[in-house]
Amino acid sequence: PSTEQEEAAYLALKHNLKEIPVVDENHIFLGVITNDKVISILHRELREDILHLGGIHRSHIAFDNIFEIPLAQAIKHRIPWLLVGLLGGLVAAQIIGHFEHTIERNLVLAAFIPLVVYIADAVGTQLEAFTIRDFALFRKLDFARYLLKQFLVVLIIALLLGSVLSLISLVIYREINIAIVLGAAIVAATISALFSGLLVPFLFRKLRFDPANASGPIGTIIQDILSVLIYFIIASWLL
Repeated sequence: PSTEQEEAAYLALKHNLKEIPVVDENHIFLGVITNDKVISILHRELREDILHLGGIHRSHIAFDNIFEIPLAQAIKHRIPWLLVGLLGGLVAAQIIGHFEHTIERNLVLAAFIPLVVYIADAVGTQLEAFTIRDFALFRKLDFARYLLKQFLVVLIIALLLGSVLSLISLVIYREINIAIVLGAAIVAATISALFSGLLVPFLFRKLRFDPANASGPIGTIIQDILSVLIYFIIASWLL
């Protein structure tokens, strides 16, 4: 009876069950979660997570019919986290401004800011999706083992992406230092996605908040700032 409804619905999918028996601590049968209820739970939870991924947070989750709701209400449901994102963007801009001398010496670095930020965000988004799903599926998740496995996966991905970018930039720009900086930045920024994509949802879960809230704008803000900071620290050290 104390199991989260989302976990119960995912268990039905995992074990291909149309209905789920419910028992108490003494394994005494109490009843069933019916097929229509499982579908209703999945629909509601998925809808809520999708809205959270888009940075739309409300006291109750329902569809907004853009043709019927007031304009002010439509804006109210979308703007809060976007404002937080705006502030995060300003922080990232300040970080870039702090390294203006590094950029002046190597103007090519500015061209790769979007690429470094995008790759780290993409890896973080993938991690968020896996983490939120696995938190729902596995009630007693061995987090240390899970973190190690995800770290190894992300590390290999980071090394592959970093190697490819280094080779391509070396062919294009013929500068070994630039190639090393770009490769190292991609590796480090990609690995840092473990924080925004895995550790932040885990922290939300420990604090009994919906891990989906850590996705979308929050994860993106954190990861963008981390990526820019890592990129220019590495550039200033190596160039």
